[in-house]
Amino acid sequence: MSEPFSLVVPVDAPFRAVASEVAGRYVELAGGSPADGAALAGALTSALEKMAAAARGDGGFELAFGVERGGVRITVQGAGQSTTITQPVSTRPA
Repeated sequence: MSEPFSLVVPVDAPFRAVASEVAGRYVELAGGSPADGAALAGALTSALEKMAAAARGDGGFELAFGVERGGVRITVQGAGQSTTITQPVSTRPA
């Protein structure tokens, strides 16, 4: 099982892309499929783009990653906003 962790990324687009890539890999480490990882990465990308549009200055986003029953959860805070994204994890065949 993947351990919970936090990641802080600047608002700038290249750093947001890294956060989405990390999210996709985290899902796979938690037992999800590459499709699960891609789905979470896409959802995080959309959320960060919306939040970045409202950001002012050189702020950053704090992302808290965790595994919960049946899926992965990411809570994002920054730019005076907060959102939580969850991704169910498919069971891989044995």
